[in-house]
Amino acid sequence: MNEKLIRLACAKTKITTFDTPADLIVTPHLSDPSKCWVFNYGNEAREWNGTTVPAKDFRCMAIPVKPR
Repeated sequence: MNEKLIRLACAKTKITTFDTPADLIVTPHLSDPSKCWVFNYGNEAREWNGTTVPAKDFRCMAIPVKPR
């Protein structure tokens, strides 16, 4: 979801948010359950699971599986 849509949804539902909503969002990959999408809406590069996601960019990454 983009920031404008989040702000609009919050305004309509009267839910308060911070001035800057979360800028690193991880969502499941719809066709491959072993992967996920990582979106970085921030102005700086962020790291997720050891991989750097550049600012204003996204990556498809494998989901780490912990051994039992």
